[in-house]
Amino acid sequence: MNLRDLLHRSERESDLRAGPSVGVFRSPFGRIVRFRRGQASFEHPWLATLDGNKGATFLQGLVNGKKATIGGIPLDGGPKHRVPQLRWKDLLLDADGIGWLCVEVTCSAPDDKAHTPWSVLSAEMVQVGDPNTNNGRPDGVFHMAAGGAKPLSGHRARWPVAMLQQRRDSLDLFQVVHFNLTHRVALQKDGKSAQRHFFF
Repeated sequence: MNLRDLLHRSERESDLRAGPSVGVFRSPFGRIVRFRRGQASFEHPWLATLDGNKGATFLQGLVNGKKATIGGIPLDGGPKHRVPQLRWKDLLLDADGIGWLCVEVTCSAPDDKAHTPWSVLSAEMVQVGDPNTNNGRPDGVFHMAAGGAKPLSGHRARWPVAMLQQRRDSLDLFQVVHFNLTHRVALQKDGKSAQRHFFF
């Protein structure tokens, strides 16, 4: 084998080859590798999908191991496999056109003898304009300065899993949470009342 054949053989062996979603092109300046975006899906807990401007569905998510629900039906549809849909008549948005899809947890009372204080009793999906107001309507006050979620009446707290933004001609969804959640409560000085709810 002569030197020329050895060089060609070496070049063939080290040659970059095209594959799934990858193209290799030769140019006068060398090889160009182009990657085409794959169509792989990223399915994860809390993955929200809009149904127009009037509703949303979610993949199953957990808070402290408790399944989130819509109207008492687990997000995965439960034994009947009927996936529930969160519906709203009027979208709750703030002055900037921002709304939230949240998981709202209801916790046991600090003096509840049947449960550990502040344990998660239920997790329900809701659409709100402000996660930190009792009725979910924006009040124009910034509530998140200390981090965590503000305690709500009825031993509740909300945590956003997706943000909604109303545009001129569409409603856009931005996913916030991609993993199952753990919930903990920071107590006030009295050792009973919630100061903040933390989700991670």
